[in-house]
Amino acid sequence: MKTHPQVSINLPVRNGAAALRRRLASIAEQTFTDFRVIITDNASEDETASICLEYEDRDPRFQYYRNHKDMGLSFSLARGLYCAGGSEYVTYTSHSDFWDPRYLEKCVKALEENPTAVLSYSHCRFHQPDGTEMMVYKDDFDLTGPDAGERFLKVVGAMGMCTAFYGLMRLRTYLEDVELMIPKGSAADDNVALATLALSGPFIQIAEPLYFREIPTYRDQNYADRYKRIHAMEHSDKAPKPLGGIWPYINFIEFHLIAIRKSRLPLDQQDRLCQMTVNILMERYKKQIHEEMQMNVDQILKGRQHANPIFDEEGGPSVGQYRFLDFSKNRYLLTLLNQARPYGGDRVPGFHHARALVLVQLGYQAEALNAVEMELKRDPVYRSSLELKSQLTSAR
Repeated sequence: MKTHPQVSINLPVRNGAAALRRRLASIAEQTFTDFRVIITDNASEDETASICLEYEDRDPRFQYYRNHKDMGLSFSLARGLYCAGGSEYVTYTSHSDFWDPRYLEKCVKALEENPTAVLSYSHCRFHQPDGTEMMVYKDDFDLTGPDAGERFLKVVGAMGMCTAFYGLMRLRTYLEDVELMIPKGSAADDNVALATLALSGPFIQIAEPLYFREIPTYRDQNYADRYKRIHAMEHSDKAPKPLGGIWPYINFIEFHLIAIRKSRLPLDQQDRLCQMTVNILMERYKKQIHEEMQMNVDQILKGRQHANPIFDEEGGPSVGQYRFLDFSKNRYLLTLLNQARPYGGDRVPGFHHARALVLVQLGYQAEALNAVEMELKRDPVYRSSLELKSQLTSAR
C-alpha cells in the first residue's frame, strides 16, 4: 500500500508573508495532486506562521515546521529534504516564486517518459518584487545527451540563472549523487549541485514558461556585497560555517573537481574534465576570484586576518600593527593561501608576502624567507618584503 506521495515540495521561508499566500495558492491549484509540501519556517517574525498554519489546517498535504531560532537557509533545506524521504521526486522552491497550475504535471510526465533523466524543469518567467514582468528565461543548450562529461561542461560553462535547480529531481539520485557527496558552502551551491547531477543523467527542459520567479536582488552586486550575503545566510550562530570559508569562488571551483573525482567516469576522462572545468571557471569568474584573493590578502597585510576575515572581530593579542592568531587559525590561513595558488594567487600583489607573515607566526622561518623572495621576484622594490627579508636573514 502506498504511504508516501509521489512528489515532495521543499519550501524554506523566513519572513515571507508578503508573497507567501500567492505561493501556497499556486501549489494548491496544481493539476497534479499527489504531493506534499514541507514548509520550514526559519523563525519568521511576520505573519508567515499564521499563513502556513491556515493551509496546514485545511489541506493535509501541507506540513509546517518551525525552527526555534534562525538556523540559516542550509539547515532549512536539509530539514525539508530529510522529511521528503519516501517520495519518488523532490523539488525546491522559494516563497517568493509561483507556478503555473500545470507545472508539476508537466515535470512528472517528462521524467516518466524519460526514465534515464534525473531532472525536469521549465522555461522561467522573471518578475520584479512588485509583480512587474521582466523577461522569459530559458537555457539555450541541450542537456538530454548521453555523454555525462559533455552535460557537465554545459552546466559549468553556460548555466546562468540556475532555474533548473528549482526543477523536479529524482529524490534517490539527488541524495546519493549530490547531497551526500558534495560539501556545502561555495559561492553558488545550486550551480555545483546541478553540475554534479548532470553527471548522473540528462535534464529535460519543458518549452513553456511554467515557473514564475522573482529576480534575485543580489544578481548585480559586487563581490564584497555578495560575500556579505553568503555570510548572512551561512555564518554566525545560525548554522555551521560552510567549508567555502573565505575563498567562496575558489571553493566553487574545487567543489566541481570533487564532483568529477567522485563520479563514475574513467580516470583519464576525469583528468580531462578537471582541466577543462578549471579553465572554464577561471575565465568565467576571473573578476570575482581576483577580488576575493585581493580582499583576503589585504586583510592579512593589514594584520586583521582571522578565520572569517571581514566579519570576525575576535583574535589574539596585538603586537604593533599585527594581531597574532592561535596556531590552528594560522594553519587554516596557510592552507587557504596554498589552496589559492593554482588559481592565480601568484598574480595578486602581496600574496606571497601574506604567506610569509602567516609562516612567520607558525615559526617556519625558512619557508617564510622563500615566500618573501617569491614576492620580490614579482616586485623587486616591494618595501614590506624587503624589510621582512632583512629581519629573517639577520635572524638566521
